[in-house]
Order: sequence, then C-alpha cells, then structure tokens
Amino acid sequence: NQRIVDRYAPPHVVVDRNAQIVFASNRLGRYLEMPQGKPSNNVFDQARPGIRTAVRSLVGAIVKDDKRFIRRNVSYEQDDNRPAAVDISVESLDGGNILIVFLDRMAANNEPEEGVELGTPTVADTFAEDMRVRELEDELAETRQNLRTTVEELETSNEELKSTNEEMMSMNEELQSSNEELTTINDELKDKLEQLAIANSDIRNFVESAQIPLVFLDEDMRVRNFTPEATRIFNFVEHDRGRPLQDIRTLLDADEVVAMAQRVGQSLKPESRELQSEDGGSHFIVRVLPYRTVADKIAGTVLSVVDVSELKSVSNRLEESKVRLESQVEEISQLYDVLPLGMALIDANQRYVRINPLLAEINGVSPQAHIGRTMRDIVPGVADQAEDHFRRVVDSGKAINGDNIVGQTTGTTGERIFETDWFPYTRGSDGTVTGVGVIVRDITEQSHMSEELKRVLLELQHRVKNMLATVMALMNQAVQSAEPGASDAITNLRNRVNALAQTHSLLANSDWRSAGIRQIIQNELAPYLSSDQVTLSGPDLTMNAKATLNLSMALHELATNAAKYGALSSVDGRLSVRWLTQNDGDGEKLKIIWEEDLGEGQTLRQSDEPESRNSGFGTKLIGAVVERTLDGTVERRFEQDGLKCFIDIDMDALTAKDSGYETLKGEGVLSRG
Repeated sequence: NQRIVDRYAPPHVVVDRNAQIVFASNRLGRYLEMPQGKPSNNVFDQARPGIRTAVRSLVGAIVKDDKRFIRRNVSYEQDDNRPAAVDISVESLDGGNILIVFLDRMAANNEPEEGVELGTPTVADTFAEDMRVRELEDELAETRQNLRTTVEELETSNEELKSTNEEMMSMNEELQSSNEELTTINDELKDKLEQLAIANSDIRNFVESAQIPLVFLDEDMRVRNFTPEATRIFNFVEHDRGRPLQDIRTLLDADEVVAMAQRVGQSLKPESRELQSEDGGSHFIVRVLPYRTVADKIAGTVLSVVDVSELKSVSNRLEESKVRLESQVEEISQLYDVLPLGMALIDANQRYVRINPLLAEINGVSPQAHIGRTMRDIVPGVADQAEDHFRRVVDSGKAINGDNIVGQTTGTTGERIFETDWFPYTRGSDGTVTGVGVIVRDITEQSHMSEELKRVLLELQHRVKNMLATVMALMNQAVQSAEPGASDAITNLRNRVNALAQTHSLLANSDWRSAGIRQIIQNELAPYLSSDQVTLSGPDLTMNAKATLNLSMALHELATNAAKYGALSSVDGRLSVRWLTQNDGDGEKLKIIWEEDLGEGQTLRQSDEPESRNSGFGTKLIGAVVERTLDGTVERRFEQDGLKCFIDIDMDALTAKDSGYETLKGEGVLSRG
C-alpha cells in the first residue's frame, strides 16, 4: 500500500493548526522549498511564491470553518522559470491536523507523464478524473451553502445598516467638527515640528561649529550620548552608548571625572577643574553641569572638555616673560636712577610720566613733583625749545639726536647748554606715538672747553702758517744769494716745505682729524690737473693725520721726479694714479699704483734719472715714510716707457685714531737736497 501511495498519490503535506509541517510526501519539490536563512518548518515559509498566498488563505479558511476547500489553477514558476499551474485541496483530518494536496494541472488535463506513451490509460488519469468530479461537487455544495448563509446575513445586515446609517449620519456631523479641530491641531503640530526641526538644526550646527567634546551621562553615570569631538579624549565607539563611563578608556583620570559627575548630580552645582593627561603632555579644563530636561527635571550630567594645552604653554611662557620683564624693568629702573644722564618720559599731553633723579636735580624740582605736570610748569625758561622738539618727534615719529637747548632752569645758575636726544614712544601695530622720551646732558663746561680748544688750535695754525711763510721767505732770499750748486738744493728744500704747508692747510680745515686720499693726490698734482696728462681713479677714502702727512711727502717726491725726469717733463707724457682696497687674506690693504708713460718715441735713460734706483734722496724718503712710518711696502720699476711704482699700506695704519701724529725725525728730510 505504501508503494502505491508513494507512486500514484499526488504530492501532499500534513500540517497542524499552526501551519507546522507534521508529514510530507515525496515529489513536493515543485511546490515547497527550504527558505534562505534560518531553517523553518512552517508551510507558509516553505511554499513557493504564488503558491504561498493560496495555501495561507486555504489554511486560514479551514481553521475558521472545518470544511473541505479547493483553489484551482494557482499559477507559479518552476525552477527553470517556466510558468505552471496547480490545484490545491485542503481538508481536515482526525486529530485536528490539515491535509494539503497539490494536483498539477498537467496531470489533471491528462497530459502524459514522462515514460508513458500518448493514448495509454493510467491509474493516475482515472484518479485525477474522480478527484476532479469530487472537487466540483464539493465546490458546488460549498457555494450553495455559502449563498444561503450570505442571503441570510445580507437580510440581517440590511436591517443593521439602516440603523447604522442613521447613526453614521449623526456621527458624520460629529466627525466634521472633529475634522475641523484636527485640521487646526495638525496646522499647529506642523508649526511645532518646523520649529523643532529648526531648533534641532541650530543645536546640531552649534555643536559641530563649537567643536567642543561633550559627553551626556544619565543618573547612573552611563553614557547617553557624545559629540564626535569627544572621541579625541574618550575612546568612544557607537555601541558604547549605555555603558558606564568608568569602563571607557580615556586620556584623563576616569575615576576623578566620574567623581566630579557624581558630586554635581548630588549637589546640582556646576564644577570645573583642570586635569592633566596621564602622560602629562596635555592639559584640559573639565566642566560638569546638571542635565536638565525641558520640564526642568534633572536627568543626569553633561561633561564638557576643553584642551588648554597650548593655552597652558602660552600661560607658562607669559609667566616666564613676566618674570623676565619684571627683572628687566628693575634693571632699567636701577639704570634710570644711576646713569649719569638726565632721563624722562613724557606723555602725549606733555606731562611727565617718569623722571630720574639727575634730571630732576637739573630742573630743580623733586622727581615726585614732576609726575602729572607739564614741561612749561617745571622748566618755563626752556619750555619753548623743549615743546618744539616734542612736537617735531610726535609729528614725524622719528628721533632727534644731539640738539642743544640753551637756557636756565630752577636747578641751575646762569645760562646753561644742554645736549638733548628725543625719541618717540610708540604703542600698537599702527605705530601711534603715545609719548616721548628725552635724554639730557649738561655740556656747558664741555662746550666752553671746546670753544677754547678751537680758539687755541686756530691760533696755533695761524702761528705755524706764519712760521712756514717766514721759512719760505728766507729760502727765497737764500736762493737769490746762493752759489749755483747750492741753489738747486735750496729749491728742493723750499718745494718740500711748501708741500708740507699745503698738507698742513688741508688738515687744518678738518681740525687735524683726517683728509681724503683724492684731496692729497690732487694737491700734489695740482699744476697738471688742468691738462689731460693726469688721470686719477679710485674710491673716496679718509685717512688720519699721521697717514696724511707721511703719504703726502711720498707723493710729493714722486710728483717732483715725474716733473723733472718722468712723464710730466714733456707734453707727450701721461701719468695714471689708481688706488683701491684689497684683502689678500692677511687684512685689508690700500694699493696705490703710479704708472708713467713717457710718450711715443721716448725712453727712460739712466743719465736722465740721477735719483734712480736706490741711490737718490727721494727714493730713500719714499721708503722711509711708507715702510718705516706707515709699515707699508714700496716697489719701483724703471721700465723703458716710464716709472711704475706700487705702494701697499695696511688700512688699519691709515684709519687708526691718532694719539698724536708722527713724522720723520733725524733723517735730514728738510736739510738735504
């Protein structure tokens, strides 16, 4: 019997009232399949799409009415996506179970099974025809019964509908009024929702723009919510909401943070503390406030954490700067009091802000009495000059150095001379002048002494000129009365004295301080500068008095020899004098290059140069003043076209401050021809 059922019975399945499969026949693969995911024994879950709806409605119908139901021509797709149809029959079994039978429409239409020839009758064909007849009879009986029941229910429903209709009419009126009220409420709710959306957007944008780490805790110290910035301080992940804060790893002392939150939750008073990270490299301000709802109820706490590491570093640097500045101010105050200069600071209204004891003594008023008073109040005798300097500094924003103010103050006797320096005191990036500082030096005695020294120097210069003029007059007389052999020597001596006189005049114009090398060379070559025989080139250099005297003597000898025997002795000759500074690794030196060109067809002859080589007095004089006095070197070359002379002198010897100039002594410079 079992083989007959397995071979010829249609696919069927037995389920309980909860649609759980109790028994399943073979050949159910067309209609049922195991669903994806968690295994299920429910027939609704295993039914193929298209069949599932029909099975669900049939099982639901038989649970309500214990009859046999059938659904015909139910469409579904096979595994190869070909459409197919099936008849589904459902009826109750003993014990409360339900039998579901699947009859393929191909079998019901007597289409041949695989392996059966066309036209050959089979047991399945006969069974299908009987089942079809029974199903039609059952369906007809069920339809008649449903029709009778429906008619009876319709008559009853008509009577109920009449009364219900009357009630609906009255309810409709009530609904209309309710609808109007709901419309009004709906509009109000829309406004509230729009306001709520704007408020939420404002809060969201505020939190995002503020970029402040915030943590919201409930009353049990569990994490309710947090901002994205809080993840830099606390190692939050999304599923940490609801976890105790103490379980979250953080850069801070978690126990201290939780303790702060608990205290605030109990006292309802905000608390703020500065905490340091565990590694000590960061500083944070942790502020805890009670979390209040819209109804003003306490529902936890709110933590805000601000990283103040950079601010702390700046604060420490400011504190160090403050200490350093206080020390510097103290040092300046001490210098202000002990410097041998009068010093004061005056504000934009020309009132004294600060003054040292020395200037207060000069003004004849105590330092305390100066504060808040103007210069005209304190020193009316020099107020006009002082106010003029003050306004010039304020208007220009530039310092004035070395200006003298002449007058009398309360603290001085008679007219005094004060050397003053005025400088602007600015504040802010725009350089606004908010005050003026002044430094005062009483130079009355120095000024008088300087005037006296100038008078003595002028007198000395005048006497030296007179002496040189007398010497020149005596030499002129000696030349007229001298023997022919001695007149040349006297003439040479006179020329040298005249060169010294010219150099003396050049130094006298600068108070015997210095002279320029170009002026020295021009003085010695003055008779030839009007023609094109002489060319000069070189930078403007200033030399001290010692170098000026000695170098002028050497250049005089070169110029004299050039005029007698060299390039300046004929109109065709040319003289080039060049000078420059050069550093060869052993210090900066002045190089003078003296080059003579006798002209076309002219050559230097030994007989034309009695002082040539190393035998003449001029040669010895040049070597003495350059090498011995100025520690330089001289190189002379007597070539066919003229003399070439190279002089090297250390710049230190030319520019060093004179302690008194030195000239040649004991060499017979003025006495030998």
